[in-house]
Amino acid sequence: MPFGIRTDAPAETAGRWPPMFISAGGHRHPGERRPDSGRPGAANERRGSGMIRALVTGSLYGDPQTRTSQAGKPYVTAKVRADGKGESVWCSIIAFGEQADRLMTLGNGAALSVSGKAEVNGWLDKQGEPKAGLSLVVDELATLKGKPRPPQGPGDAPNVRQGEGTAPRPQRPTRQPVAAGAGFDDELPDCFS
Repeated sequence: MPFGIRTDAPAETAGRWPPMFISAGGHRHPGERRPDSGRPGAANERRGSGMIRALVTGSLYGDPQTRTSQAGKPYVTAKVRADGKGESVWCSIIAFGEQADRLMTLGNGAALSVSGKAEVNGWLDKQGEPKAGLSLVVDELATLKGKPRPPQGPGDAPNVRQGEGTAPRPQRPTRQPVAAGAGFDDELPDCFS
């Protein structure tokens, strides 16, 4: 199973946790205690959960949805399907600011890579099989194929005259190296444009 899924949750988690949970090497089940490290009170501390950074590459499932928080801050949600060997892994993503604007230019089936802070989720499918997925707050987004669609309003249909063929594809401009001090000095491969 992906992500080291375990279905033998401790009895004390019954009714409070999904029917499965994720166990990464060396991590304890929810509620387990750390061994006594010799410090007063150390035996009663719970191990803190570390941050997971993830990079997910896949395709959008459905169109991104714009939402507004209770504080009035806009954000965008979407689902990404990452196919690997075997079954797909689903990732629910949420983006704010510039990344939200970029995500809204993409549509169903668009290939992309997203990275950010992630949390592993588990659920049972219709057949009762345990499944795993991710929730990710997008820090970075890259489209992998094609170009983002321009924002369209009512009546913004493309101008196509009957009898005209398609225009030749414009040449891509040559890539310039990344500016010094930007963290990288390599060029991105064509798949990231």
